[in-house]
Amino acid sequence: MSLISFTYKVMSSDERRRGYRFDMRLTCRVSFPRKASDKVSGTTKDVSRSGLLILFPENELPKVPAVGDMARIVLDLPKTPDPSPKCLDCMARVVRINDAELGHRLVAFEVRSMRFTGRNEPDSPDEESFSEFADSDYLR
Repeated sequence: MSLISFTYKVMSSDERRRGYRFDMRLTCRVSFPRKASDKVSGTTKDVSRSGLLILFPENELPKVPAVGDMARIVLDLPKTPDPSPKCLDCMARVVRINDAELGHRLVAFEVRSMRFTGRNEPDSPDEESFSEFADSDYLR
């Protein structure tokens, strides 16, 4: 079951974000391919076209990523009339890490690319496409 709520947040003049953000609670799986880490589960706190803020229980994020680390994030999208469930598969960069409420950590990601996939597609990153993405000039 996917719980989704939309709340429009007004951007203040000192905001660094490039787009509007929406409160959305979506389950997700995050991996850091260059660190050979296991997938960790989290829940989005807010989402925009260019970024994600994800809440992780501390026990799900035993090794804290570093700012600048690349990640693959697979978001489970809400159910639709389409019989095959969909996911949003993103490549993103860690831009901020904060401790949140007791036992949780917030990690902000800048989304660099995304694509829609089916939930039945393999979760392991396509290493070749990740390497091309991670090594591109776009990230510098």
